Amino acid sequence: MEFYIKKEKSFDNMSNTEADEYMHWYVENIDLGIKYLETIVNRTIKWSADYSDESFLMLSKWWLPNIIKEIIPLETVQKTIETQQLPAHIANAILTNREQPSPLITKEMYTIGMYFAKSIIVNLSDFQFEWKILHRSKKNIEYNIPKLCKIDPPSVIALDAQSVVANTTSRMHREQNELGLYSIYIRWKTMFIDDGKSAREEAESKMLYPKKSRAKKLSK
Repeated sequence: MEFYIKKEKSFDNMSNTEADEYMHWYVENIDLGIKYLETIVNRTIKWSADYSDESFLMLSKWWLPNIIKEIIPLETVQKTIETQQLPAHIANAILTNREQPSPLITKEMYTIGMYFAKSIIVNLSDFQFEWKILHRSKKNIEYNIPKLCKIDPPSVIALDAQSVVANTTSRMHREQNELGLYSIYIRWKTMFIDDGKSAREEAESKMLYPKKSRAKKLSK
């Protein structure tokens, strides 16, 4: 099967409407992207996209040998970014250093980001998640980027899975750490869980110990 990344402007050049349309496309195509990833991985190892921690461990170990271990010429990277019209946050992650993953595997990296986000949603089913876009100033690095947000219990934590996977891939390449992808996934899952516990404990505390109303004293 094949999977095509939607061509779009960089996020900082999108209007709010264009960013909303991109987010809608992204969410609608997550399952298709994961099927593509499963097909690619199964060319070399037997792997099931079942959203388990074990699947992430296998995926992480598979991913490192598939990152081309060479310094990519800057001109090649820039030309690929222009040709594929990569989102700005992914392009910036690729350009962070000269020891970077080949742009030829950007599609695999992209679908790993989709699997990352869907795994969080599936494994933390007690929480309610929602995709949101932070329409802030263009000077803000998060401008127009779709993020996975936990809304029940509410949280300030928001996951940009594409950037997380792109940055982790670069770090795995530099450090030759086959567990990098697995470790960052577990860390994000734990952050959402711990944040949810804190929010619920605070809510329960308010129910058990409601603030006393400050009634005005009647004058005698």
